[in-house]
Amino acid sequence: MDIEKLRSFYGKIHEFITPSGYTMIIREQNGNDDDVITKTGNSNINSINAFIQGIIIYCELFPDVQQLSMAQLMALKLRDKYITLLQSRIFSLGNILNFSYDWKVPGRPPFDYTEDLNKYIWDYSTPFPQLGDKEYFKYRTKPYANGLEIEKELLLSSTKKVKYQYLSGISEKTLLDRVDNDITINDELRARGFQWEVKGTWMIVENFKDFSPKDMIEIRNDVNAVDEKMQSLTEIENPLNGTIVTLPLLGISDFFFPREI
Repeated sequence: MDIEKLRSFYGKIHEFITPSGYTMIIREQNGNDDDVITKTGNSNINSINAFIQGIIIYCELFPDVQQLSMAQLMALKLRDKYITLLQSRIFSLGNILNFSYDWKVPGRPPFDYTEDLNKYIWDYSTPFPQLGDKEYFKYRTKPYANGLEIEKELLLSSTKKVKYQYLSGISEKTLLDRVDNDITINDELRARGFQWEVKGTWMIVENFKDFSPKDMIEIRNDVNAVDEKMQSLTEIENPLNGTIVTLPLLGISDFFFPREI
């Protein structure tokens, strides 16, 4: 990787460490990227994926590739993918997110709020702050404890041996493609390619009838511990009555298209 060569070709570039612990380099956003993120006919997730693919100019996982293929991007674990999106927003548009929220109070206009996006990222080459630490923030994106691991094996107390994949762009799309009212609690395990070792052979599990309630508790506790979902949320308070509402950052239009920088 030749940083100076990348800089001479792309201009402003930004290097950071992902939650998995590898190096990613992105270029500054430009006006063409606005077309990509808002492309008519694309689903929101497809537009986001195309946008992220376009801004990455180096990924340590694929060192010989200047731009990731869509398949390579989809293979990235979700926290790595979405931290790239956050890093890009901060690098290109600034860390301050100004937005308004309409509390539907008669005679009152929407109230203005400000969020510092730096709270949601971290220098993953350094120890991550824990509860009680000065830098702790509950919605900050956590590092992956097992680094580059993409699949986790687990021995249950029932002696069943199982394994599952970390959430990636592939499993994310699998879940998003399901009709909302047709999704069950076990679909997240299915999307992870959940397998059970039977007589030395790994078998894809679609039906969980052979797993006891205790098995399922152990499985879900392990998934939540090692591959917790990235929650880029902001909490805002109604100044009139103290009501708290939690909003996803990506759902705020000013995240991608701020009214001012």
